[in-house]
Amino acid sequence: MKKKHLIYAILPALALALLIGGVARAATISANANNPFSKIASAIAQKFNLNADDVQKVINEVKTADRMKVAKKRL
Repeated sequence: MKKKHLIYAILPALALALLIGGVARAATISANANNPFSKIASAIAQKFNLNADDVQKVINEVKTADRMKVAKKRL
C-alpha cells in the first residue's frame, strides 16, 4: 500500500519536471529561431575560435546601442 502512495507522489513531480524542461527547451529554440544573427554569430565564433554565446552577446549589445541611438533621435 505504501508503494502505491509513493508512486502517486512521484508521478506528479516527474511530470512537472518534464514540463519545465520542455518549456525551457522550447524557449531556447524559439529564441534562436527569432534571432536572425544567431547563424552569423555561430559562423564568426567558429571561424575565429570564439565562444558563440560571447559573440552573440556582443552582437546584441551593438544592436541595442544602435536602437537606443535611433530612439533618442526620434525624441
